[in-house]
Amino acid sequence: MRIRVLVFASVMSFGVAAPVRAQADPLAYCEGGGVKWGVGPTLLSAPGGDKVGFRATLNSCKTGHIAPTLRVPGAERSGFPRSYMLRFDVNLLVADAALRVPETSSLHVSHGWSWSLSKRPERAPRGMDPDSIPFFDGGGYNRGFLDLGLTGGYESSPEWDEQNLTVGGEARYATNAAGLPRLLPSIVARVDMVKPTMSDARAIESLSNDAHGRWSVRGYWNTSLDFLAAALEPVRLQADLAMYRTFGLEQALVNAGWNQGEYATVSLRYSKRQKLLGPIALTAIYAKYSVGEWPTVLGDRDAFAAGIAVDVGR
Repeated sequence: MRIRVLVFASVMSFGVAAPVRAQADPLAYCEGGGVKWGVGPTLLSAPGGDKVGFRATLNSCKTGHIAPTLRVPGAERSGFPRSYMLRFDVNLLVADAALRVPETSSLHVSHGWSWSLSKRPERAPRGMDPDSIPFFDGGGYNRGFLDLGLTGGYESSPEWDEQNLTVGGEARYATNAAGLPRLLPSIVARVDMVKPTMSDARAIESLSNDAHGRWSVRGYWNTSLDFLAAALEPVRLQADLAMYRTFGLEQALVNAGWNQGEYATVSLRYSKRQKLLGPIALTAIYAKYSVGEWPTVLGDRDAFAAGIAVDVGR
């Protein structure tokens, strides 16, 4: 399975490398305020057959920005620009358990701070030789941004036989500079305490639902296709590569393979609200392929999904 994920990563790295100018903010800290939701059918193709499932999503985000302090009145600002965020996400997938879909239904709450590792260039000083002005860089730079936050949530396997509560912290880094640095993926490192609330795997081994630890690292891209045509601005190519490892897990579960995994997803999504009938509107059309071993799923799985999302009266 690791070979499949590595091949997947190589293909995605090559594919995403082309649209350098099109790379949008690779780690959207807070994509607007308010509450957004969508429900709709999704066609699932996985081991076990091709069937229709049901997907529901809901997210809300609140953010604010804090300007750097002034050194002296009217002088240059010091410190990095920063912002805060409070986010709530729900992702629910209802599907036939026989499909062995490699996904997780989840509820996630996070709060964090973001620092923009950038500085505006200074203006050329008065009296500078005009011939020297084109060579004056002002000392400005843009080295991306860093997020630190606390997270908590709930996660479940598609079959609902493995369910966990999680709480932890995460650190994120992404670059939003122009040029070649935009090819780099966004990186998220996370450490969680995991408390099982339901576990068939533990019941089979006659184990209690004791808490354990888990760390994970993710890298992902989020690319708009507007470099092909302006009309494709709502279309996004997204890729996600991740690995996780546990600590403090019972040896019987380690022997069964619950202690580690790697997984990857790629999706193509069109997000633009289109009215269908009365208050009913189409909000997204998507196609997605996933492969690997998720924390709530034992063994390698892969699946293709395609579907739509609608809302009412928003």
